[in-house]
Amino acid sequence: MYLRTCSFLGLNAPDLGNEELIADSDGFISEENRPSARASCSFKQSQLPPLGKMLNGRILTEEDFID
Repeated sequence: MYLRTCSFLGLNAPDLGNEELIADSDGFISEENRPSARASCSFKQSQLPPLGKMLNGRILTEEDFID
């Protein structure tokens, strides 16, 4: 489940092995640096900030998804 979630969110995880990846500090791999194992991710930017808010019990608004 963890690896499927990482794949969906475009995050670096152990299943990618020791590949030379360029990832943000939160583990998000941008579209241009994404290996084929993360090709199904459709996010252009990390979704971890909204997910963190959700896990802290906040109800998200449209502003949470705007750059």
